[in-house]
Parts: sequence; structure tokens; C-alpha cells
Amino acid sequence: MNPLQIGDPAPDFVIDPNDKSTLHGLISTNQAAAVVYFYPMDFSPVCSAQACMVRDLHNSADDDNPPLIIGVSPQSDSVHAKFRNSKDLPQLLVADRDKSIARSYGALGLFGFIKRVSYVVGPDLTIAARAMGTLSLAQHKKLIADFL
Repeated sequence: MNPLQIGDPAPDFVIDPNDKSTLHGLISTNQAAAVVYFYPMDFSPVCSAQACMVRDLHNSADDDNPPLIIGVSPQSDSVHAKFRNSKDLPQLLVADRDKSIARSYGALGLFGFIKRVSYVVGPDLTIAARAMGTLSLAQHKKLIADFL
């Protein structure tokens, strides 16, 4: 499946199963856009660099209106918690164990691997911007910096 295009509706998904929060619910409540980025695996070198880049950009944002940034990968909630703690990450991390979120966003690649794709989901719940790149983080950094 191909990644979503600008203007496509952004599929909704559960962010926290404990409180049933969803992407659409958080965007609607905050009346603000969100970044949703997909990455293959916690603790790998490029994924760690990406998460830390997102953290650093997030930390440079306006404290009065913190950005909504959500990372999605197939690792479990417990692995995500260890990853967040070890890297001091402010962004939300969602466990996509069955890869259904990645599939709905066109971020599922060959052999079931998650592709590195970042999206800005606008307040109207459509894709406002997109960046792709497997090993280079330059496009992802530009997308998030422009978002902030």
C-alpha cells in the first residue's frame, strides 16, 4: 500500500487503550494539528536518532502550546516505556502490535516492515504534509521543524 497523500483523510486510531484517547479526539480537543511518524524499531541507531531529533525539536517549541507528536511502531508498550525513559522523550509512542495503524497510513513495507514516514494531520483531520525517507532524517526534520 502506498503512503497517504496530502488531502487524504487521516485514519483514526487509539493512542492510549487505558483512557480510550484517539488521534481524532486529541486533535479535535486541542483544535491543532499533530505529527504522526512511523518508525521500524525502538533502540535501533536510526530510530533512536529520529526519536531524539523529534525530542529536541519538541523541546524547542513554545511551552505554552506543546505540540502533539506521536510515534508509531510495532514494539510493545513496555518497550516503548523503556525507550521513552532512556531517551527522555516527550512525544507519545503508540504500540502498533498488529501493524494495523501502519497499514491504514500506507507505512507498511515489504515483508511487513514499517516504513519511515511522517505526516502532519491538520485540524480538519486530513493529511496536511508528508515526509518519507528510510535512512536520511533530513525530510522528517524539515517537516517537524516547519510544523513547530
